[in-house]
Amino acid sequence: MDTISKDATAPVGYSVSIDQGSINNANQTAMSFTFAGAEVGAAYNYTISSSGGAGSVTGSGTIVSASQQITGIDTTSLPDGTLTLSVTLTDVAANTGTAAMDTISKDATAPVGYSVSIDQGSINNANQTAMSFTFAGAEVGAAYNYTISSSGGAGSVTGNGAIAGATQQITGIDTTALPDGTLTLSVTLTDTVGNIGAAVTDTVIKDTKIAPTINAQPGDAAVNAGGNTNFTASATGTGLTYQWQVNTGGGFGNIVNGGAYSGATTATLSITGATAGMNGYTYRVVVTGTVAPVATSNTATLTVRTAPTINAQPGDAAVNAGSNTSFTVAATGTGLSYQWQVNTGAGFNNITDAGAYSGATTATLSITGATAGMNGYQYRVVVTGAGAMTTNSNSATLTVNAPPTATVQAITGTLQVGGTLTGHYTYNDVNGDLQGTSTYKWYRSDDASGLNRTAIAGATAVTYVLQVADTGKFISFEVTPVAATGIAQGTAVESAKSGPVTVASSGGSGGSGGGGSSTTTTQPSQSTVVVVNGKEQNAGKETLKTEDGKSTVTIELNNKAIESKIDEAIKTNTTGTGNVIQVPISDTKSEVAKVELTGDIVKKLEKSTFDVSVKRDNIEYIIPAGELTISKVAEKLGVLEKDLKDITVEVQMTKLDKTVVAKYNEVAKANGAELVFPPVAFEVVAKTTNTDRTTGKVEISKFSNFVERVMEIPTGIDPSKITTGIVFNADGTYSHVPTDVFQKDGKWFARLNSLTNSNYSVIWNPITVKSVENHWAKDTVNDMASRLVIFNADTFEPNKAITRADFAEYIVRALGIYREGSTHENHFKDVNATGARTLAILIANEYGIVSGYEDGTFRGDKQITREEAMVMYQRAMKITKLTGTDQERYQTYTDYAKVSEWAAIYVKDVLAAHVFNGNTATTISPKKNLTYAEAAQAIKNLLVESKLINM
Repeated sequence: MDTISKDATAPVGYSVSIDQGSINNANQTAMSFTFAGAEVGAAYNYTISSSGGAGSVTGSGTIVSASQQITGIDTTSLPDGTLTLSVTLTDVAANTGTAAMDTISKDATAPVGYSVSIDQGSINNANQTAMSFTFAGAEVGAAYNYTISSSGGAGSVTGNGAIAGATQQITGIDTTALPDGTLTLSVTLTDTVGNIGAAVTDTVIKDTKIAPTINAQPGDAAVNAGGNTNFTASATGTGLTYQWQVNTGGGFGNIVNGGAYSGATTATLSITGATAGMNGYTYRVVVTGTVAPVATSNTATLTVRTAPTINAQPGDAAVNAGSNTSFTVAATGTGLSYQWQVNTGAGFNNITDAGAYSGATTATLSITGATAGMNGYQYRVVVTGAGAMTTNSNSATLTVNAPPTATVQAITGTLQVGGTLTGHYTYNDVNGDLQGTSTYKWYRSDDASGLNRTAIAGATAVTYVLQVADTGKFISFEVTPVAATGIAQGTAVESAKSGPVTVASSGGSGGSGGGGSSTTTTQPSQSTVVVVNGKEQNAGKETLKTEDGKSTVTIELNNKAIESKIDEAIKTNTTGTGNVIQVPISDTKSEVAKVELTGDIVKKLEKSTFDVSVKRDNIEYIIPAGELTISKVAEKLGVLEKDLKDITVEVQMTKLDKTVVAKYNEVAKANGAELVFPPVAFEVVAKTTNTDRTTGKVEISKFSNFVERVMEIPTGIDPSKITTGIVFNADGTYSHVPTDVFQKDGKWFARLNSLTNSNYSVIWNPITVKSVENHWAKDTVNDMASRLVIFNADTFEPNKAITRADFAEYIVRALGIYREGSTHENHFKDVNATGARTLAILIANEYGIVSGYEDGTFRGDKQITREEAMVMYQRAMKITKLTGTDQERYQTYTDYAKVSEWAAIYVKDVLAAHVFNGNTATTISPKKNLTYAEAAQAIKNLLVESKLINM
């Protein structure tokens, strides 16, 4: 027997699928397909043919898995078209199954026949952001990709898109990032099946450099001599450089940095400290780039303005009272304007056309009806030219000749027949004219009222010997003052009647006269001690007298002893500061206490910067010797400098009458205040005896520096209840004077600082201002109101903008120069003589703190900006002699640049002295209005920094 296996069943149930979605140029060498349900161990055979033409690709192998993949089939030889895959399986028994088939599209032909061309002839600065190119023969539907590179350096610009038309233009290509050079455009097309055509290229030159162009020309400049300016040009181009040139008259030449010039090779030429010699110079700038040509600007002219020149100065003028005169100036310059100013004793201030003045803003100032009060006024004119440059003329003095005057005192002598009476008077002349031959008369009357008053024949001397005919009569003396020069004769003045005249008894020595005669009773003198820089010296005598019914103690210094002590002090005190001569007065009971110094000693003390201190009991009066102005006093008295010893300067303190003190207490009480120190009168008088035995007298009552009066606070008085010192005005009211309270050697003192003499005291005057109860300025406002500086406590509005008028009142009250009843010249046509703030405005103007406007108005209701206020505070600083030390403080304020040029120097000074503060830590808001609270705070700062009051 024999057996054989039969297998007649061919493989079935298998299939094939081509793995690629399509065949293209990229994958035509790597076609693959995958079996499904293949019989393992069978042999496979495949054939691939194309509908596009003849030929086939075949292959065979053995199935190792039912889902075997056949890879790496190269179809390159087959033309494009539909590829048909036919696969059969043959099992080991040689049974061949039915062919399994699949098809796929083949397209392996990349786009060809296309080109590109760049549309621009060149790429420059204008078109570098808008390069474009155009296709020719592009395959519609294909995708394009481009790259642009430059021969000038690394980097490229790329882009892509789809072809919608064979001649499509690609626009808006930004080549800014590419450096100048040859730009190469490279473009490929990829068809829909991913065949990438060969790159096509085009090139273009890129050059973006541009020649210089001047867009903004330099303009003419005008500057004051010594000022700064600049010329500026604006240009565009590549690689620009600048060179400024100047033509001084011989053609343009390059400028180099140095001298007045800087920035000579920049867009801005700066000129620092332009000189008058540069006037008319012309300037231009040459701008050079990397591409020619250069650009040259227009020329600009420099105008250097100079101050006006005064060719003829105003001269002194002398005129009789009531007459007219004028002052004239001649000046040259451009656009001149004039402003006349007057110095009435407190500095120069602008004049307006009002009262005696006209032509205040012309070359000639006219004065109509000059008054005696204008005698000694000084005048000058400020001439302003182009650029607001000013030149001040010399000052010229007005002398107003007025008749002399005389003040008579009571007759002295024994009112008995045979007794000699002496007439006494003080000669005064506002012009300083010396006394000539004054005339005298004596009269007899029946009673003290002048009944049947008759001139006594032949009685024409300053003395008169009583006759029998005078028995029972009342005698009076008359003087008619006569000046040696100027207006000669004044008005006669007559003394009070003294009498009745008696007949001397046969055994008696006679009695004193009555009816107004003056008596002097003198007690023996005793030596007194003078202290010079702490060292004691018996250098004077103290004499008690009764003068005009008042007990008087007089200290007369020994010049020789004083001089030696002064010389010794000068040698040992090499610093020249802190020199003090103190005269203690031991007597405490006399109503009047005075110290007498001769003019030559005063001059010596002045030269060595001594203070003169007069100390009596609990009061010390301290005056810098220089404030006694002995040379000016001598001139007024008609005494030569070499004869200063003939002048006696009396420094006097007087206890006031009880009736006066009572009246002052009533006034204080009516104002809610309390006097805590008895009022004391302070006086300084210079006297000399004329050749005719009359007395010349000058009162020294106004000072240029603050004079101190130190009062010891009585035991039992709480120092915290000392509010301020006060000065009594002529009308019985009182005003604040800056006062600080201090402790020394266990005792408390109040130091009153004042610029005048008068009657002084200290008050307790607490005031609470309701409107600032919760305000940041509460303590300051209450303090200033208590010190009588804030006069309107009931209506005070802290956040309201302060007016010019109220500011003037605050500042003069604060400085202690406000005096009710005083008279001052009014230069403002809008300030009413009876206005509520008139007195303060006129005082502030007299002291140079405030001024008016060019039209002659003051505008008291106008509000004040912070920078305007700082100007006035700085002027007040000059009065207190305050100088700031924090000179760079203004730089801490970021808005300092907003300060007006005219105010800058004042603002710096006030900030440096810490008188004025910013409204924030970094801003001063110069254009913002000043509030009442801010005004009060700055005023207090001024007084504190000037060491005139306590914190």
